[in-house]
Amino acid sequence: MKLSLITVAICSAFATIALGQAASTDASQKSVDESIAALKSKDPKQREAAAVALAGRREDQDRIIPALLDALHDDEDSVVKEVASSLASYGTPAMEKLTALLSDKNSQVRRGVARALGLLGEKGGPAVPKLIDLLANDPDPRVRRWVVRSLGQIGGAASAAVPSLLRALRDEDDRVVENAGKALDEICKSGVQPLVRALSDQDDVVREEAANVLGLIGSRAAEAVPRVVEALKDHDHRVQVAAARALGLTVEGLSDQVSNRRANIEQLDHAIELLSAIRQKLEEKDRAAFDKSAVAPVQAVLDSLRRQEEAETLESLTASLQRPWVRYGLGAALYLVVMLTFWSLLLWLKPLWLLSINSFLERYADIELPGWLGGVKLPNRATLLAGIFNYHPRVLDAWVGKFLPAVRDALAAKATVCDRSVHIPVPVICDGETISDLKPQQIKAFARKRSCLLIVGEGGAGKTSIACQIMRWAMSDLPDERPAGHLMLPVLIELDLDLSVADAAHVFSETVRGQLVAMIGESEPVPDLLFDRLMRSRRILVVVDGLSEMSEESRKLIRPGQPGFSAAALVVTSRQDQPLDGVPKTVLAPLRIEGNRLSSFLEAYLTKRGKRTLFDDPQFFEACGRLTLIVRDRKVTVLLAKLFADQLIARREGLVDDLPDSIPELMLCYLNELNRNATQGNLDDRAVQQDSCSIAWECLRSDFRPSPAPRDAVIAALGGNEPAARLHDLEHRLRLIQTVGPARDRVRIVLDPLAEYLAALYAIKLFGHDEGRWRKFLARLSDFRAGTESSGGFLLAMRDCCQSRISNGHFPPFVVEELNRLADGKKEPVAVRELSRDAS
Repeated sequence: MKLSLITVAICSAFATIALGQAASTDASQKSVDESIAALKSKDPKQREAAAVALAGRREDQDRIIPALLDALHDDEDSVVKEVASSLASYGTPAMEKLTALLSDKNSQVRRGVARALGLLGEKGGPAVPKLIDLLANDPDPRVRRWVVRSLGQIGGAASAAVPSLLRALRDEDDRVVENAGKALDEICKSGVQPLVRALSDQDDVVREEAANVLGLIGSRAAEAVPRVVEALKDHDHRVQVAAARALGLTVEGLSDQVSNRRANIEQLDHAIELLSAIRQKLEEKDRAAFDKSAVAPVQAVLDSLRRQEEAETLESLTASLQRPWVRYGLGAALYLVVMLTFWSLLLWLKPLWLLSINSFLERYADIELPGWLGGVKLPNRATLLAGIFNYHPRVLDAWVGKFLPAVRDALAAKATVCDRSVHIPVPVICDGETISDLKPQQIKAFARKRSCLLIVGEGGAGKTSIACQIMRWAMSDLPDERPAGHLMLPVLIELDLDLSVADAAHVFSETVRGQLVAMIGESEPVPDLLFDRLMRSRRILVVVDGLSEMSEESRKLIRPGQPGFSAAALVVTSRQDQPLDGVPKTVLAPLRIEGNRLSSFLEAYLTKRGKRTLFDDPQFFEACGRLTLIVRDRKVTVLLAKLFADQLIARREGLVDDLPDSIPELMLCYLNELNRNATQGNLDDRAVQQDSCSIAWECLRSDFRPSPAPRDAVIAALGGNEPAARLHDLEHRLRLIQTVGPARDRVRIVLDPLAEYLAALYAIKLFGHDEGRWRKFLARLSDFRAGTESSGGFLLAMRDCCQSRISNGHFPPFVVEELNRLADGKKEPVAVRELSRDAS
């Protein structure tokens, strides 16, 4: 019974639900029908309500959408707006049908649809491309009016239509133009970027109108200024003018942009230049208006931005000055500027004062900084910044210039330099390159920061003459002649170093400094630091003459490769190549004078001495032939050529009776000339010759090369009456010898070739016809010849002396043969070995 009742109740419920659904469906269909019918009501309110009621009813969209499309022709905007909104609620199908109607043949339909899309606002965005096409191609101005109006109502979603709207500003219909301007204004409310992009359009009209619209927007379009400035360079002059006017109207918006002020100033500076270029293209009557509308506003904003920048800078600077560390920093900077300016002026006007001021400041205590700066002690020269300029190149040059006259005079008084006052260029080999006339610029050593020049060659080749010429170049008043480009003070070292100095490591530099002080005539020594800077900056040229003839101890102290060796400009003359610690050096080797250049050399020498007029041409060339006979097939050294030229002059002036016939005679004639020119009366020529030969033999007897001999041994060799006095005359009156060595206890002949020939004459006289002594002598000479080339000059001198008429018949006949063998490079001649065996 209960089960039957439950079943009946359930069935009743389902029946009720089914009846309700059926009733609801009927009501819905009735409502749609009524709403569709109401779309045609005479009451706009009912039509509007019907359109709202039909929105979103997708189950009946096949009936509703056509009805709504028909209702788009309503005269009331509010009704059309709701109808279009209802259509939009049906999504893409309805919008596609709505947009498709824009191509309808009926202009009234196109106008209505365009109107409806505008009423949708941003929802009408999908139809924008079709509206753009309709605006460009529809012949009905009424349609175009509603298109531009609708694009404006769509707003920012219609930004793609900006170029078309800009073209519409030139439409033949005034209403279209008016609506296009309003549409652009609506679209650009969200930003002017669409107009900015339009400035890059390919259409000249679009670019020009975009500039015009930006100008209408005015200062609100300030963000477009950079692009407007670029438009000033447009290829179309009308676009340029439009951009110029737009710039004048929009630029005021930049005044408040603090963050981009510097960039804006740069842009406007550039804009002023471009505006000037545009102005030149305008007709005269338009220029004033252009200046007023374009240039003047831009210039005003530019001036305003600059004033703001200056004011902010001044304000920032004023605020910064309130900070203590800034005040201290500015004070320190001002101190630096003032002191550096003062010392710079002093450096330019009175450079030597800087040395005096620094020397004066050295006497006073250091300056102690305050505790808050660490309490550090600073030298007063560093605190006053004077020390920075103390050894400036200009100061060093001024110091050199001050003492240059004294050094010139001191060097000119030296016998070595005085005897070589007349310099005739001879061919040289410089780093493997043959140079006929050496110039300062050709000496590659002086192109380096450390200059090392080695002049190597035989005795009498002209090594010292070239070194003296380099010293003269270093002191030249002509900058082009200076090897290093600046003045240098030459210091000539021609004696062994004083090894008794306590500090052996600085023997060389102390010797140079002593020579320098002696030449400049100062009572006070040159300060250590100043001397070191002069040496290292190549303001002092150190010339070591005859390094190979110096003692082994002295040669060991001339070490340019050592860190403590401060001579950065070094010239060394030597008979043999010297390693010089392996430092980079330029090797210069003077060549002998060839026969075809002999007359040129003699003529140049005679001309420089002012004696060429003593000879007519036949006499001159006869003299050249005489010298050629003397030297036979050998090339002539510079020394021999000069000595012979001096004899020519003496012969023409009546001082001598005849010219020499051999080199040994030439050497003896030179001795006679020294004696003739000596002060305080002349000595006997034969006595001078005899004493000179004795001294020369003492200087060569140990190893057959010119080297200093002990003074005591020399005096003993002289013998006779007052040997010390005679030695003094040879040194101080004839200037033939020098006393050398730290203890002044050694003696040497000034000219090495002269010493070799005089020693050879002495040896021939000493050995005479004693074959035994000759055998021992030749054996020793052979041994030295085999071990070194240093005895080569003496060997040639011995041969010349034996072959000359001075000594003919004073020695055994085999001597010349053996000397020829040794001179030809045969280091162990057979005769010498046999003679040595017989002697034993």
